[in-house]
Amino acid sequence: METWEPIVPPVSWPRASLGSFRQSRLQLRASLGPAQEVDADTNGVGLMDVWALHFSCGLEMILLAFKTKQDGSEGAEEEPSWVELQASSTDIEVVAEHLPFPLMDLILYEPNEPPSPLGRWAVMRQDDNGHVFEVRRYASSCTARAALSTFEALHHKQTYWVAPVD
Repeated sequence: METWEPIVPPVSWPRASLGSFRQSRLQLRASLGPAQEVDADTNGVGLMDVWALHFSCGLEMILLAFKTKQDGSEGAEEEPSWVELQASSTDIEVVAEHLPFPLMDLILYEPNEPPSPLGRWAVMRQDDNGHVFEVRRYASSCTARAALSTFEALHHKQTYWVAPVD
């Protein structure tokens, strides 16, 4: 996963929800660290915890983890609850590649643009004998570059690079 830092408000993109998924707040904290805002008011739906993420490639996303269950009571931290996903990109494949967990049972709201074709970018490798291989494809160049950094950190003799896929 590409590294991120907290967003410094306000965000510069229109805050429209891409969709919702279920995840426990405990798992979100284990994957992303502490929420940037705890017990934020939802203006009528109860309280929520908020993660606001800015990635080095420019992608920004906000995860709103609602604490209130359907019966109005507060759910336990380890119970899955609804998490609303907002992002500066409406390409769900690009957004999903940046998260350290799979988006299980994502309920998409009306997407503003169709998802990108999978694998628009590839990490390539050239071995000691000059043979070139495709290591893996990614939906976004920023995710491919993050993977490239991981491969380069292995300090092998092979050469790695990112290339667009036709």
